[in-house]
Amino acid sequence: YVLYYGSTRPNKNLVNMVKGFAMFTREFQDTETDLVFILKKDRFFRDVERVIRQEKMQTRVRILSQVTPSDQRSVLAGAKVFLFATKYEGFGFPALEAMAAGVPVIAGRSGALPEICGKGAEYVSPDSPHEIAMAIQVLLRDPNRRSELMEAGSQHASLFDWKEAAER
Repeated sequence: YVLYYGSTRPNKNLVNMVKGFAMFTREFQDTETDLVFILKKDRFFRDVERVIRQEKMQTRVRILSQVTPSDQRSVLAGAKVFLFATKYEGFGFPALEAMAAGVPVIAGRSGALPEICGKGAEYVSPDSPHEIAMAIQVLLRDPNRRSELMEAGSQHASLFDWKEAAER
């Protein structure tokens, strides 16, 4: 599965992530990969639900809520790809957590993500479902690129030392 977790605010770009995932499933005839969201449905999620229905992805997009931190780490560890094609991030902790867990990341080429992810992510335009679809295809089907990103992401995430940051 492809995983996203975080809020549903518009800057998180869930609508385009669903459109990109749907495009990936159609263009590459993928019948096995699901998109998993760990989030709390709120007023911002209505547009996402509408797009899930329009794209006929009701059986392919799974929503998990009420997930403990331990369970979230387990779900992250099992993900093939972490999808974080957001329009704006002040920092981007979820992407950093995914890289630290050895999960390849697709990140939006926006806000703080290029700095936070460094060479540890496959970057896409958050406004392009096509780029999102192509990045999912690459990371699910190209073992060399997956390995490169897993290694680069893990190394880059190790530069962020929480104890040192707290002491500063």
